[in-house]
Amino acid sequence: MARKFSLGVFVFACAVLSGFAGAADGVDVSIQMVREDPGLFLMAKGEFALDGQNYTFQIWVEDVQQTGRASASKHENWYFTADSYEGYTDYQVVPKLLGLNGKLYEVRLDYEAKRFQLKPYAGEMAPVDIGLETERLSLKGSDASPNVMLYRPGKRVLLPPGKYTLDQYQLVKKAEGGARWYVCALGTDKSPVLSVQKGTNAALSIGGPYAPGVKASVVKVGPGLFGSLLGRPEKEVAALNFALIGTWNEDASQVFPIGAASRPPAPTYRLRKSDGEIVAQGRFEYG
Repeated sequence: MARKFSLGVFVFACAVLSGFAGAADGVDVSIQMVREDPGLFLMAKGEFALDGQNYTFQIWVEDVQQTGRASASKHENWYFTADSYEGYTDYQVVPKLLGLNGKLYEVRLDYEAKRFQLKPYAGEMAPVDIGLETERLSLKGSDASPNVMLYRPGKRVLLPPGKYTLDQYQLVKKAEGGARWYVCALGTDKSPVLSVQKGTNAALSIGGPYAPGVKASVVKVGPGLFGSLLGRPEKEVAALNFALIGTWNEDASQVFPIGAASRPPAPTYRLRKSDGEIVAQGRFEYG
């Protein structure tokens, strides 16, 4: 199961800042730089309104020298939402292109001037059909293609021609009885490349049905302090990780209940020899 951790990020209320440009011209707003733990990072915060919808964003940026001035990082992550966020899996890599309400915008960040801008994308685009509706969908561009994040894109979008790989997506699903579940899926090295070409329709067939699977690996376990004193060596053990695999070969193992929904019992496993003899059995653990 996916391991949980906390980034110590809080969500603040949406509000419209004065001075943002109209929808036809995109967005131009100021950002606030705030020191967050750990001390080597700053949080760049901002909010804006576009096409009648309020949005907030929070970006982790490096400040290695702790000067209070952000330095651009290749691994900038952000939270971007029109609501409150559901958990740490909401964060995505800051994209070059951002999709909102069926439109595509170039993302421009100037930490020195403390400005965040969205400029309407004016290049060529081609349609892409998406297998399911998501909260956020991020694609990594290959070759000259830009990284793209689409916020609540629906089932059809327009993207610049090029080749893309799935980074991740997040969605909220309702189960029988009304319980709500949050799913975060990550692209894997087995996920296909999405080829977008002018004049043709591409298809990103992500989603279910999700197939259960097990990832097996061998890890070394130390003897511990007492074992070291006795001269005991490291030992190798088999590690089993339960996974849910989607139709795009994405790993959708990060599944969390929302609100009053409760998690089902963890799945069980049995390991058998070729002759059917059971050599190990047990239950996976959440964590």
